[in-house]
Amino acid sequence: MTSSIDGLVSGLSTSSLISQLMQVESASQTKLKSKVTAQQKVQSSYQSVNARLAGLKAAADAMFADATWTGSKATSSSAAVTAVGTTGAPTATLSLDVVNLARAQVRTATFASPTSPVLTSDGNVPPITGVSIKIGTGDPVDITVAADKNTPQGLADAINARKLDVRAAVVTTDQGTVLQLTSTKTGTAAAFDFVGVARATSTFATASTPAVADMAAGVDITIGSNPPVNVAVGTDTPQGVADAINAAGIGVTAKVTAVNGQAKLEVFHSQAGAAETIDVAGLTVGPTVTRTGFAGTTNVAVTAQDAKISVGSGAGAYTVTSGSNSFTGVMQGVTLSVSKVESGITITSSPDTDTIANKMQAFVDAANAALTEISAQTAYNSTAKVKQPLTGNFGIRQITQNILSQVGNGQTGYGSFSQLGVQLDKSGRLAFNRETFLKAYAADPAAVKNAVTAKDPLIDNKVDAQGKPVPKTEVTGVMGLAEKLSIITNNATNSVTASIKGGESIITNLNKQIDAWDLRLERREAALRKQFSNLEVSLGKLNQQSTWLAGQIGSLPKIENGS
Repeated sequence: MTSSIDGLVSGLSTSSLISQLMQVESASQTKLKSKVTAQQKVQSSYQSVNARLAGLKAAADAMFADATWTGSKATSSSAAVTAVGTTGAPTATLSLDVVNLARAQVRTATFASPTSPVLTSDGNVPPITGVSIKIGTGDPVDITVAADKNTPQGLADAINARKLDVRAAVVTTDQGTVLQLTSTKTGTAAAFDFVGVARATSTFATASTPAVADMAAGVDITIGSNPPVNVAVGTDTPQGVADAINAAGIGVTAKVTAVNGQAKLEVFHSQAGAAETIDVAGLTVGPTVTRTGFAGTTNVAVTAQDAKISVGSGAGAYTVTSGSNSFTGVMQGVTLSVSKVESGITITSSPDTDTIANKMQAFVDAANAALTEISAQTAYNSTAKVKQPLTGNFGIRQITQNILSQVGNGQTGYGSFSQLGVQLDKSGRLAFNRETFLKAYAADPAAVKNAVTAKDPLIDNKVDAQGKPVPKTEVTGVMGLAEKLSIITNNATNSVTASIKGGESIITNLNKQIDAWDLRLERREAALRKQFSNLEVSLGKLNQQSTWLAGQIGSLPKIENGS
């Protein structure tokens, strides 16, 4: 209730009285809310510790990755070659010469004006409706050019719209309008040119639909004015026809592609310049014929070229080519990128010990971050007598002891971890000496790796009654530093997570009690307001009676002395 009932009769501030009484009544609920606030601080501290433990486990587990220990670095004696080492590259040296750089082919065709036609017009049927580009050893790609776009720019737009590995542009030059075609890829395998293609296409309902009208007669193919060539077909399907044509060796290519469940049979003949005519007779579905032909003549402006490097001299020398300026496989685990023709370049590869040291530093940093967080969350300021949410929490403080003791214990058979640069400092933190680590690793890589990553087979191979692997919770002396801390942090994380869940349950129960108090207090306030309201009414009636009595008494006759 929010209405005021301040005493109109009594003169008392009844709202203030009720408020003070409700503060007394709600003392128990206030204590519950304080408990919720305190528990939420504990939850937040637990979560902060858990986050640091997760970071430590991730850093420890990263030490087990093959890439951590098998990485390599490669260097080049010249800026003309960039060398990048990958996983597993052995220590090696290679001397080479860069003979060629890869180039992309450029072709041009010159026209008298921007409106000059680009399609051949030979009067044959069907007419030519586009051009075909053959890239490398691939099949020609037909590009349709609309009749009103039969210009250099129209052709350039049509080529670019197909998004091939060839781009076209029209340039106005002193020699006229030039159509410039440029390969998007370097190397001889990406060389291209226009060809004329006569293509006969028949679409069948399915891949198994009969394709030959008369199997005994076969299929007749006619190119230009040449006499028809008969092809015997062994299997009456679109693919059977394609196989028979390709096997006949008559200069015609056939292929079948699936389009929306249908089988599209294409039979085509290509040649330089404009296409011949083509006719395929004897199919159950008559073909649609299209022809392409470029009206101009293209010239090579830039010849496609492969990159080439040469290794060694004399009878044992060899060369390697690449369609790009990148080479793989010349040195195991090393990729070479060339940018300049140059001789006498030396490439070296070696293990990337810097990356290993960086991982170790990150591992130690993560451990220190976890130790620092635990210290902060369990601290007690004796001077100010201020404690943190987890002060006195034995389980959390024990995590610190577990980490420090395992670092101090070293590894059975290897000894102190200080030999690889990891030791405890005076502040109860881990210190990492990079130089010590690199020297130890250079002297005995296998021993250092084992001291960091070794596992205990007896622990790894434990199974339960059902034969399932048992989670690792025990730390032993033969384990490496990363394995020890990985298990410790996993155990700690499970414990802290359980505490967080327990805390969530406590907060939920406290909030339920607080909600129950809300209802109880609401009812109590309503009762107090009613009580004080009734008091005002009673006082009002008493006042009325008092006034009436006073009036009655005042109306009585006065008795004079001596009357």
